[in-house]
Amino acid sequence: MVEDVSGAVANAKDDKAPGLMTAEQIERIQNQAYKEAYEAGFTKGREEGIAAGKDEITRNAQLLDDLLQSLSQPFEKLDEDITQQLVSLSVAIARQLVRRELKIDAAQIVGVVQEAIAVLPVGSRNVKVCLHPDDVRVMHDTRVEMEIERSWELVGDPGLSRGDCRILTETSRIDATLEKRLAAIASR
Repeated sequence: MVEDVSGAVANAKDDKAPGLMTAEQIERIQNQAYKEAYEAGFTKGREEGIAAGKDEITRNAQLLDDLLQSLSQPFEKLDEDITQQLVSLSVAIARQLVRRELKIDAAQIVGVVQEAIAVLPVGSRNVKVCLHPDDVRVMHDTRVEMEIERSWELVGDPGLSRGDCRILTETSRIDATLEKRLAAIASR
């Protein structure tokens, strides 16, 4: 290796002009190298910046999407809660109106019983119509108007509220209590 270096130095001394560069040539080469390095660095930096910008945009878009989701969910829950509260309020109002109507016109129970009886299968036997004791008295007073079959038995049940009706047969059970009727309406 020492021989190679000393040979190169000897050749350089012998070849004065062709092996040596002028200051202007060196400056041009330096400028060219600087320009190429600058462009390569600029291109690499630009590509990295674009990639970082895309990542930042993606993260921010995800954060914004998460924020919008968290804002919309309470409103959806609020809508569900309000709907449920309105249904509950409507049922409570209907319950009070029906009870008030029964106090004003106790014969309304006749319609309740007729609707419940209509649901029974044809040929049902041993029919027990369970009502509040006050409603049983009303039914006895209107029995002729209803043409109640003689096989039906009116049973007073103090556990039932005014306007409630349960019908029992050997094969069927119909729950026409006010709560069940209102629940059926509310579930529609």
